[in-house]
Amino acid sequence: MLVAAQNKSDVVEYTALQVKRTLTGYGRADKKQMQEAVMKDLGLAKIIKSDDANDAVAIALCYYKLVLHDK
Repeated sequence: MLVAAQNKSDVVEYTALQVKRTLTGYGRADKKQMQEAVMKDLGLAKIIKSDDANDAVAIALCYYKLVLHDK
């Protein structure tokens, strides 16, 4: 947060509910549904194995869809 403020960068936060709703249309999606949504959105042949990595990609996709895609 300090580095972002020092560099006048925006910080955006999303709740798990927001990420799930953005990617699946359902705020209570389970881990498997999220893995499949990430795989589908990126056109991947397989799910991203690491749960943490899949979560990080899901958050990035959420940011893209809510902030960058509409610009």
